[in-house]
Amino acid sequence: MDISAFLQIPAFPPLATKVLCLPANDTTGATSLIRLLRSDPALSAEIIRCANSSLFALRADVDSLDQAVTLLGLRRIRGLALSAIMRTYLKGILLVDELRSYWRYSVACALIAERLSSPLGIPEDTAYAAALLHDIGCLGLMVADSVEYPRLLQIATEERESGKEFDLLDQERNLFGVDRYDVGAWLGREWSLPDDLRAAASRYSPDEKEYGLLGLIVAASRIANALGFAVVNDPRRPTYEQIRASLASEVASPLPHCGDELRAETEKQLGLLDWDTCAFEQESAARALLNYSGETAAEDAEERADAFEPRQPRSYTAVVAGGAVLLVLLILKLIVNP
Repeated sequence: MDISAFLQIPAFPPLATKVLCLPANDTTGATSLIRLLRSDPALSAEIIRCANSSLFALRADVDSLDQAVTLLGLRRIRGLALSAIMRTYLKGILLVDELRSYWRYSVACALIAERLSSPLGIPEDTAYAAALLHDIGCLGLMVADSVEYPRLLQIATEERESGKEFDLLDQERNLFGVDRYDVGAWLGREWSLPDDLRAAASRYSPDEKEYGLLGLIVAASRIANALGFAVVNDPRRPTYEQIRASLASEVASPLPHCGDELRAETEKQLGLLDWDTCAFEQESAARALLNYSGETAAEDAEERADAFEPRQPRSYTAVVAGGAVLLVLLILKLIVNP
């Protein structure tokens, strides 16, 4: 596989990898997680904000990470942290409508997988992380060609909505020489994901009657698509009610009978985890002023091809300039929206 185009993809945040590899033991894991989150003040503040949101309706105000972990639990906090890190990571890549659709679909899959995990004896945070990252190959193709691939997804929707057959995997291979599963497997290795998450991002055909982690992801993906979170729309897909009826009773038990109810709940959770489009545009403007795209991005890709090491700041001047640009944008926002 020619990986040159995919070397443009920024390195996966080391903090995310550390969060994914934390021990499952509540005492040891909680201590390690709190230590990791404290290393990133912005992320810590985001977790505390989420904990105080109406989504969890806690009786007491949360004002520390220790309290958040105690009240919400280690696994819930790990999921929130991973979502926040991934959201920031995606915001730093590119701004296209299809990327936001990909984000919403991935988070919807994660939320549904988390809901389905308990009857299957699968840890909630494992189900959440695997579903959140299961389609990273799609992300890789989108970053490799941010013009042609979104256009391909649009064509796929148009063709399927008109009742025509459209094999998206075949078209991906025609355009790139690889499909999303090939790219997902490569990114899983490149990002040093745990083995079960690598398997989730790779090619597999689990028996739908076998409800291990991969079968869980298949079910969560089908449900997310049926609820309207699909990146590629296909009116011929089964309805939510049809999918729920096809599941084993113990698997379907955490799911409401009405798809509209689950969609409303999922939208509410997405509202908490979604990104601020205005802030995103400001960050994009700052990156453009710092000339982070184009030649600079190509140089970064060459560096990663030669040695897989984290990128270092270009220069002290660039860092200072970047901080000044972001400060000016923040002041302007406060003036416009006091």
